[in-house]
Order: sequence, then structure tokens, then C-alpha cells
Amino acid sequence: MVIEVKALPLELVKEACEVGESAARKYVTSKVNERLINSLDIQVKYEEEEVLFSVDVFIDLSPLSGVDPERLADEAADAALSAIDKIVRGK
Repeated sequence: MVIEVKALPLELVKEACEVGESAARKYVTSKVNERLINSLDIQVKYEEEEVLFSVDVFIDLSPLSGVDPERLADEAADAALSAIDKIVRGK
């Protein structure tokens, strides 16, 4: 998932990355009990040359969760990008 934006100040980039990571984590834990999450890796990146944010979410879930981890990862990445978009466009 990717969002293109205009050049941003470093402080805003840091805030957007932190907000995006938090939004993805909250999304995942709102859908699956934390005890059923074997691993969760969220990578939020900002590429200055291309002026875009990207979010990758990798999830390993217990089979007992009954949740499709790939779908959940995509939805969490969308939630992260939505949160980043609000920060970037709101300032």
C-alpha cells in the first residue's frame, strides 16, 4: 500500500510513521486476541525522493484465530495509510 505526498518536514514524517504503526497495531489487535498473534511486524517507510509512504504488515497467527492473516495484514496496512493520510493532509 502506498500514499504519494509533497515533500514534508522531518518532524511530520516521524509523527506520520509513528501514527501509522500504531494504527496498524490497533487494527490487528481489535480483530484478533493478542494471545493468538505469534508475531506481528509492521514496517512504515517514507521515501523522500519519490515522496511517498508505504506500509507492510506481516502477521503470523495461531490457526485457532480463524482469521486470514494476509487479509488482516492488508486491512491493517490500509488503516495505517488512512491514519498517515490524516496526519499529512491535516497539517
